[in-house]
Amino acid sequence: MTEPDTSVLYMKAKPCVFLKNNLCTLYAHRPASCADYPHLQQIRSKFRMKHIIEQYGVCPIVYKSIEKLKEKTGFVMQDVSS
Repeated sequence: MTEPDTSVLYMKAKPCVFLKNNLCTLYAHRPASCADYPHLQQIRSKFRMKHIIEQYGVCPIVYKSIEKLKEKTGFVMQDVSS
C-alpha cells in the first residue's frame, strides 16, 4: 500500500511475512527501510504515526522502540477513565 499523497510504501500484511518465531529471516540482508524501521525520526504525518501504533502489538521492532522511548522520556500511563 502507499501512504496517501506520498510515495511511501508499507506492508499490508500483519505481521511481516518475513518474521519466523518473532525473528527476521532476512535480517543480515534486509532492505535499508527495514533497518531504519520504524522511522521514528521521520514521522511527518498522522497516517504514519497511526501505522506505527497499529504495529505496536505485532512487530517486535516497533514494540521495543516505543518501550525504549517510554523509558527514556519517563512515560507514565495515567488512568483517564475517572
